[in-house]
This record gives sequence, structure tokens and C-alpha cells, in this order.
Amino acid sequence: MDEVPCETHSSYSSGSADIDTVRDEVELSPSNADNYRRRSLLLYMWLSALQQQGADTRLFTSVDERYYQLEGRIEAATNKNLVLELAALVCRGCK
Repeated sequence: MDEVPCETHSSYSSGSADIDTVRDEVELSPSNADNYRRRSLLLYMWLSALQQQGADTRLFTSVDERYYQLEGRIEAATNKNLVLELAALVCRGCK
């Protein structure tokens, strides 16, 4: 199975054990067709929590826009290149 290696995230906590667990998983195990959807869900939950707390999340805008462009084109994770790009976006977002 193809995977996308991710750079490590900062050592600060998100404030959520679930989100931090996924961020740690991303660091240890690259995103792939089997896990990118679950990871993206937690990523968007984290983004929402940050926005509700007044955090500036504009740096995430390009990841968000590209993810939704690709998500609309993917069909049951059959296009390997799209899945790899989506997985890479999840990694970028989790940093």
C-alpha cells in the first residue's frame, strides 16, 4: 500500500487526547487510503475547535481548499494519485 511520509508536528498539545493521538499516529505511520478519511475528520474537528477559540487558521486555507477539490473527485479511494495527494494534505494539516 502506498503511503505518504509526514513531517513531525510541534510538541504542543491540541487540548484533545483524540486529536493528539491522531497527530502522533501521523508522525509514526504515514497516511494512506485506509486511514486518511479518519485522520481528516479529526483534523477538521481540531480546526473547528481552534476557530471557536479565536485562533488564526488562515494558514490552513490552502490545505482545506485543495482537500475539498480532491475529495469531490475521488471515488472509493480507487485513484491512487488522488488518494496520495489527499493523504499528503492530511499530513500537512496535522503538523
